[in-house]
Parts: sequence; structure tokens; C-alpha cells
Amino acid sequence: MRRVNQVRVLSDQESVLTMMWNDSMPDLRLISRSEDSPEKTVYFLTGAIMACGGMMLSRRFHSDGSAAIECEFPRSICVEMYGVLLSAELHLSRNSHMKLAELCRCTHALPQEFQQQVVTLEIEVLQRADDRDSVNLAAERLSFY
Repeated sequence: MRRVNQVRVLSDQESVLTMMWNDSMPDLRLISRSEDSPEKTVYFLTGAIMACGGMMLSRRFHSDGSAAIECEFPRSICVEMYGVLLSAELHLSRNSHMKLAELCRCTHALPQEFQQQVVTLEIEVLQRADDRDSVNLAAERLSFY
């Protein structure tokens, strides 16, 4: 009788839950689309993130018209940071919404000593388009797949 190894693939929600309970907070990498130009959105986000209590680490503008930012913020202000992203009219991917929502839910339930844990956030901002090529390119850059 031949034995077959079974591999269990985690759903998006299970992988997010696993990520949230690690001792060290991993980087959050998100993909979004913007109605405005990505450059304008990144400039808005830069000011909004810093005003909210975050710290900008880098801004990148790519030749394909997309842009990316990397920032850090204390975990205690994750709800405010989520609000900043939504107020910038970013259309986050489903997985990005799940990651942020779970971060906010878990932070509320954690003991006080975890509230100042630093979260590093990288957001790829794409132009609003119907083609899948730009999403695949962003996913490759962020090494999602």
C-alpha cells in the first residue's frame, strides 16, 4: 500500500491568525489601488501617517506608474492607521483588509505590554485599472507568491 503525503494549505484567514500571535510582529505587505495617481496618494499618505504618529521609512515611485511606501507605527494606533488608509480612498485587496482587520482585533485583546510593539507596513499603490498585469507585478515585487 502506497502512502500519500497530504499537505494542508492554510486559508487566508488562518494564515493571518497565525501571523498575529507570533512574538515579533512581521511586516505587513499590502496591495491597493488608487482613484488618483499613485504619486499624489503617496504624498497624502506621507503627511497623514506622520500626523497620526507613524514614521515614514521610504517612498518609491516605479516606472510603471505605481508607487510604494514603507512606514512604522506603534501597534496601539493600528485602528487610526487603518482609517488613514481608507481616508486616502485606497481600494485595498481582500487579503490586505483581512490582515489589517485582524491586526486591529488582536491588538484590542492583547495585554498592555504589546501595545507599543512596532508594526512595519509596506503598501504598493497601483493605478486604477482593469488589467491583472499590474496586480501580478506588484505581487512579485512584494514577494507574495
